[in-house]
Amino acid sequence: TVTGGDTSGYDCTAGASGTCTINCAVQDWGKNLNAPPIFNCGNAGTCKFMCASQKCFNFAVIHATNSQTVILSSEGKECFKTTQINVGNADTVQLLIPSTAGLKSWKEATLTTTAATGSIDIQCHGESTDDCKTLTVEAQQAQYLHISVGVSSELEESTIRCPESSSISPSCVIDVVNGGYMHVNNIYAQNGAPQDLEVNFVAGSGAISGGGNTVYCGSTYGTTATVPITSGSNCYVTTTTTTTKSPTTAAPTTAEPTTPAPTTAAPTTKTPTTATPTTKTPT
Repeated sequence: TVTGGDTSGYDCTAGASGTCTINCAVQDWGKNLNAPPIFNCGNAGTCKFMCASQKCFNFAVIHATNSQTVILSSEGKECFKTTQINVGNADTVQLLIPSTAGLKSWKEATLTTTAATGSIDIQCHGESTDDCKTLTVEAQQAQYLHISVGVSSELEESTIRCPESSSISPSCVIDVVNGGYMHVNNIYAQNGAPQDLEVNFVAGSGAISGGGNTVYCGSTYGTTATVPITSGSNCYVTTTTTTTKSPTTAAPTTAEPTTPAPTTAAPTTKTPTTATPTTKTPT
């Protein structure tokens, strides 16, 4: 547990079969430090970061490069604002907002991956318009990325780099549900939609088109399109070169579209699986 006397972070010593849980419950702890605190998950099989106080992990650097499961849970305002999150060998990465107190949870945060990263699930539904504002997701080396936006929250002014060499298609799925909103985002999907990118817009959510959401596609990302991408438009690619499969993703605390059943055998690289949050049963 992070206390007011801590200043530099924490190095976990748990082994591959162990769990490292880091609790941060000091308001403005990270914000008030002179230097970014650094947290290392070491070789812990599961690494959890639990934040219940405002701005507790602000400016922190999290290294979770050897853990198989990485979970960040935000229950305080701006818990992980400007946090640098580095994941590597993780099969499962979850950024969760289990309660509506987690306002602006991932604002200005950055998530980076490696070629060994499996499935990433990011929740943007803490009832704040800035939950995922100016978020940067560097998932181009991962296998699968899922982002859910809902409950009056926004994915806004963010940079999303979708997986580039995944055996899963689509490998980058964004669900906008229950009053969620997408506005002025830059999304990089090399093979466009629907091969790499899928955006599901549920009736009742905020505007998804006309909001400046730009998709960059092509081998050098030199072609652009706006969301939603329809047949015949730029970045609409029908040629499939990867194995089509929709992995199971963690259901957000609000209703979202049902994940379609797999249509082919699971990829031989990784089968992304993410745990279902216990806050609400998905419909």
